Amino acid sequence: MLLVLCVDLDDDLGRKTGHRTPVIGREAVQRAATDLATADPEDSDVNVLFAGLHLYDSIDDEAMEVAVVTGTARSDVAANRKVGDEVDTVLASLTTGEDVRALVVTDGAQDESVVPVIRSRVPIDGVRRVVVRQAQNLESMYYTIKQVLDDPETRGTILVPLGILLLIYPIAILAESLGLPGSTLGAVSTLLGLYVLARGFGLEETIDDAFERVRAALYGGRVQLVTYVVAAALLLVGGFSGLEFVEQIRGDTPGGTLSAGILVAALAY
Repeated sequence: MLLVLCVDLDDDLGRKTGHRTPVIGREAVQRAATDLATADPEDSDVNVLFAGLHLYDSIDDEAMEVAVVTGTARSDVAANRKVGDEVDTVLASLTTGEDVRALVVTDGAQDESVVPVIRSRVPIDGVRRVVVRQAQNLESMYYTIKQVLDDPETRGTILVPLGILLLIYPIAILAESLGLPGSTLGAVSTLLGLYVLARGFGLEETIDDAFERVRAALYGGRVQLVTYVVAAALLLVGGFSGLEFVEQIRGDTPGGTLSAGILVAALAY
């Protein structure tokens, strides 16, 4: 049996139409494709679903089935895990005694990143990437930028590193004005390193939840959280000021050494 498997990695089908996935069977997939096209005609996953139906109808020399599996928009790790679970559900629903092979249908390289997850569960005969012929005005730079800004996954993948790189020049100017010209590269490397680590460990959902809790706490009138933030900021500012004052006293002290009493007094000051 050949299984035509349409992949929607960021779950546009579920988020925009409310359909529960996986969707199995030609009639169910056709209803899902029509509902998604009605909800968002510009979504490229619409073409993936109709392409899957076209492949299902065009192959008539063997047993066929068509299904739609989706991931999630939260993170790549969670999306791959959800796709794997839904593929297992689809395979368990097939009652054929024949060996099952899959023909994966996607709309680009991003969705194709889940192919190894599918291959670990079922042999793959091929991957069909759906490329839509568009009018010239839709291929303009404005439309491309608009689509990138509207897609949460692409927005986080492309715009965050780009924004960090664009901060190099203002950070360099600020560092030079503060007399710390060598700190620019370290600051930018730190930001990029934290971003790469967050992406690598799949912490996007955890970080988003933390920001949501902070926002809810601020809007909820929890003064305690605000005082904690202010206290931490004052502690950092005071600590740096104290260290700077100690360094100044050390420079004015013969031999450059400070006794414990002078050090405690300087920090207290």
